[in-house]
Amino acid sequence: MRMSIFCSGLFLCVLLGACAAPVKRYAPASGLLEVEGLDSLLQLDRSLITIIDVRPATDFRLGHIPGAVNIWRPALADEHFSYSSITAPRHKLEAEFGRLGIRADRPVVVYDGQMNADAANLWWIFQLAGKADVQLLAGGLKAWEAARLPLETDTLALAATVFQFPGKGDSSHYASLSSVLLALNDPDVVLLDTRTEDEYTGLKVKAGAKKGGHIPGSILLNYTDATCERDGCTQLKSIATLQAMFADKGITKDKKIICYCHSGVRSAHTTFVLSALLGYPSVRNYDGSWEEWSQSDSLPFVTGNQPLMPIFP
Repeated sequence: MRMSIFCSGLFLCVLLGACAAPVKRYAPASGLLEVEGLDSLLQLDRSLITIIDVRPATDFRLGHIPGAVNIWRPALADEHFSYSSITAPRHKLEAEFGRLGIRADRPVVVYDGQMNADAANLWWIFQLAGKADVQLLAGGLKAWEAARLPLETDTLALAATVFQFPGKGDSSHYASLSSVLLALNDPDVVLLDTRTEDEYTGLKVKAGAKKGGHIPGSILLNYTDATCERDGCTQLKSIATLQAMFADKGITKDKKIICYCHSGVRSAHTTFVLSALLGYPSVRNYDGSWEEWSQSDSLPFVTGNQPLMPIFP
C-alpha cells in the first residue's frame, strides 16, 4: 500500500490498519504527516480525517487543500483581554470547532501558508485540551503546492457538531506569567525567546506590546532556524541537525524549557519541535508571551545591553 510509508503518527497507522515503515524524514509518531501521506488519505476516504487550514479567510478562499475547513487567530483568542495573546477558554473553542463541523472522534491534520507556526499553535491548543491525535502537515501548504497536488476554492460547509474535548486536558505544555516569574532564578529552567533579534533587543516593537525587549536571562533562537535554509522552504531540518542546533545553545533534555515569542504562536512551533520531534520531556509554551509581559511596568525586562529593571520598583 503506497500510503503506508508515509504514516508519521500512531493514529494514522490505526486508521490504515498498519504502517510498514516510518515516515521518510522524521521519526515515527513525530506529529508530522508528509504531503504524500495526506494525498493518499484523501484519495482513500476524506471522511477519515479532519483537515484544518489556519489562515485568514481571504487566503483560504484563493485556494486550499481539498476538504479543509478554515479557522484563523481571532477565533482562538480570548476576547476579554486588551491584547490577543491569551488563548480562548475551553468552552469558546468547543463552540467554534462545533460550528465548523469538526468532530472530536476524528484525527486532525493542520497546516498554514507559512512555516506552520499557526498550525503548531493550533496543535498546542489541542494538546492542552486533551486531544492528542493531531498532526502538522510537513512543510504546510507550500509543500503541498510544491508537490503539484490539487487545490480547491470551494468552501466546505460541514454540518455543525456538538464538539467536546476528551477528558480534562493536559497542562504539561502550558506556561503562565506566574510560571515564568518562578523560572527567572531557577537554573534548571531555560527561557527560550523564539522571535527575531530586533524584537529581542527592543529595536522592533510589534503591535500589541507596550514596550520592546526580552525577559531577563532568556536565550534567543528564532523559530525559523528550525526550517531549512533555502529561500521559500518551509520544511523542517533533519532530526540530527535540530538536535545539534538546540544543544549548541545549551537547550538540553535535562532542562525545563519555557518558550515564548510575541503572542505564543511562533513559540508554539518551537514547543512542537522540541517535544513532538525531539522528545524533550519538559517543554512549555508561555501563553501570553511578550505581549502580556510587556504590559506591566513592574516586570523585569532587558533592551539591548541595558541592565535589568527591578521586578518591584
